[in-house]
Amino acid sequence: MTTEEKLEKFYDLVTDKAQKDGDRILAEYQGQLDGLYADHCSLKKQQADQAVYHDGNTYQREMNKVLSEEQLSLRKELTALKDSLTEKVFAEVSEKLEAFRKSPDYLPFLCKKIEAIRTYLGNDEALYYLDGTDAALIPSVAEKCGVTPEVADRPILGGVLAVSPSRNIEIDETFASALANEKDAFIINEKEDET
Repeated sequence: MTTEEKLEKFYDLVTDKAQKDGDRILAEYQGQLDGLYADHCSLKKQQADQAVYHDGNTYQREMNKVLSEEQLSLRKELTALKDSLTEKVFAEVSEKLEAFRKSPDYLPFLCKKIEAIRTYLGNDEALYYLDGTDAALIPSVAEKCGVTPEVADRPILGGVLAVSPSRNIEIDETFASALANEKDAFIINEKEDET
């Protein structure tokens, strides 16, 4: 073998070895890069999933807040409407009571209430009161019922108020207290959707 052949053989061996070492280093480096790329992709996917989850939760909270505010607004509106309707109903009732007080049936009504109170009290004495606007009826009530009522010191809107000093009780058969009791107990039923 000549020197030239030897050099060529040596050159081939060295370049072959360098090529193999280069390929091996390149493969290792490519493997490391692939691993880093996979880790990077996994991290970015995890961050994106967290962002979507966070944005979804934020959106849900915002929607719940808007829904709650709307429900509160509707409840306020409903309460105002109920109050308005209640006032209208009781204004009509007051008008009807006022019309009843001007009718011929009112005097017998007062006598019936006074008689019921007298029956309840038995032999106990009582003071009877009428509303100031019923003062003109006092002589008629005295004649028909045998008691002389006085004018009440407060508006009672009709009916009879009786005070029994011996029993220390007040018997309230007035329209004012009846209206107040009914107004307190008045409930507007809401029809619920059956969906």
